[in-house]
Amino acid sequence: MYKKPCAFILAGGKGTRLEPLTNPRTKPATPWGASYRMIDIPQSNLLNSGIERIIVAGQFKPQSLSRNINQGWTNHVSGRGRFIRLVHPYEDEKGLNVYPGTAGAIERNIDEIPEDTSLVNILAGDHIYLMDFNQKNKYHQEQKSDFTISVLAVSVELAANTYGVLRVDEQGRVLEFQEKPAKPAEIPGKPGMCWASAGIYTADPEILKKFLLIDREKETPFTLDGKPDKKKIAQDPKRFSSHDFGYDIIPLLLKSKRNLFVYDMKDNNIPYRERFSNQVKDMPEEQRGFWMDVGSIDQYFESNMELVKINPRINIYNPLWPLYNASGLIQPSKNVEHQILFGNGVIRKNGYLERCIIGDGSTVEGSKIVNAILLGENYVEKGCRIEDTIIDKGVHVPSGSQIYPGSPLADQFVEKKEWVLKDGKIIVPKGFEF
Repeated sequence: MYKKPCAFILAGGKGTRLEPLTNPRTKPATPWGASYRMIDIPQSNLLNSGIERIIVAGQFKPQSLSRNINQGWTNHVSGRGRFIRLVHPYEDEKGLNVYPGTAGAIERNIDEIPEDTSLVNILAGDHIYLMDFNQKNKYHQEQKSDFTISVLAVSVELAANTYGVLRVDEQGRVLEFQEKPAKPAEIPGKPGMCWASAGIYTADPEILKKFLLIDREKETPFTLDGKPDKKKIAQDPKRFSSHDFGYDIIPLLLKSKRNLFVYDMKDNNIPYRERFSNQVKDMPEEQRGFWMDVGSIDQYFESNMELVKINPRINIYNPLWPLYNASGLIQPSKNVEHQILFGNGVIRKNGYLERCIIGDGSTVEGSKIVNAILLGENYVEKGCRIEDTIIDKGVHVPSGSQIYPGSPLADQFVEKKEWVLKDGKIIVPKGFEF
């Protein structure tokens, strides 16, 4: 039997730190880059890698995610042996109707893995990066690995108390997983640097199933605020689990003497070609290993603004690695001189725009927009000033509106708790009416 890889995308996160952008939608369905939703990026990576059997585990407020997949992506991934399938939590024999952690989301849908699966790729729906999964899967097989973790080399100062860190030997074999350690283990031969987990995994399907089912039988103790009690879990890991890959499954695999390896994302070299050129090149060195976990408003803004740079670290215009959205291959237009991204169907009538993103279906009349993001279907009338601001979809901004941190209008709505000031940015929620 010819075997092929499949993929799980974890796409059910609430994204509380991205509120109010995530109030009407699950985090991976948040609009990004003028014409996309965040989940379009990992889905495009899989499609470009030829991995066309994709299971998306949704959970919170899945309506936008459901439309993205069922009305769009199913047209990109269809045919015999090809599918993209959205699955949701269901009430189990314990009465749980939510996914109990990242590992629990896959365990609940373990029967979705096709019988002829060679490898299972596990990834998040809210990370921004470009990766050829074929290269990682080949490395996984060459190492005879049971479980391979994508990693980034970061300074120990940056990783301390922030990232999950892997302690490895000289061959890249994992010896220990450290949960946001105060003193991260250094990479052998690279003092001051450590391997931070990117939360992207490749697993042998039978070993994955075996250990997920072992983990399933464990109880989850909770703290008073409703979070898994990790202190209690650490005291008795044979009985308790938070059903998380980093905190529970990886340590369980290590204790069982399975082969775990790290994969340096900087080694991933996707095919690269400039527009109107026939020459295929290596991926530019400065673009390799780019990865962002969009966990906060600041990171969301930064990941979007990376696109408008003259030389961005993530190239969405590579003809050999196109990014798709629900409508197909529809790329935003870019004004390099003023660092502007225009989504599909944008109308601009005069005004001054710089370092900004104008989402699909928006109209901007003679106004000043600087260092700002319009998520789409927005109408900005004449004489407005919009700076350091994110405006969600479907907002009509009246003539003369002054929207920036510290402006009287912004202060008024922030005080009323109708707008939000977070990470130095004003956020106007979806569909807000003046």
